[in-house]
Amino acid sequence: MKLRLVLLVFGFVLFGSFSAVALEGKVVKVADGDTFTMIDTDGNKVKVRFYAIDCPESDQAFGPEAGEFTSSFVLGKHVQVEVTDIGNYGRSIGIVFLEDGRNLNKMLLSEGLAWWNHEYNDEFEYAELEIGARQQLLGLWKSRTAIPPSAWRRLRGQLK
Repeated sequence: MKLRLVLLVFGFVLFGSFSAVALEGKVVKVADGDTFTMIDTDGNKVKVRFYAIDCPESDQAFGPEAGEFTSSFVLGKHVQVEVTDIGNYGRSIGIVFLEDGRNLNKMLLSEGLAWWNHEYNDEFEYAELEIGARQQLLGLWKSRTAIPPSAWRRLRGQLK
């Protein structure tokens, strides 16, 4: 994994862009709705953060539901991750695909268990999924006081 990470960073620096890399493996731990740890096919432990979405924090309204939703689809199962970037703390940022090909990032948005992270993604399809969940008052959109996790962390004096 360290070699793969070095090659990805080198490619980004050399060519000024990041080309997606696919990882496959079994999910061994779900930290919250948008972060998990997997063991890849080479036996490396890889921490994955979902691309383009931000789920509520675990101690925030709908945080436990987002974590349970993600766990129900990936814990103990094989997934494929299209890595789009390497983020803070060396985490692989990516799009998570289930064994049946469904995109879990989009599923979380559709169920109202995540915000579309427009700061890092300009794909309108993600925006449409959030808008649909808002209109149907699904998940966190049932609450008129839902605040994004970044604002939640600032209010609680946490940096992340």
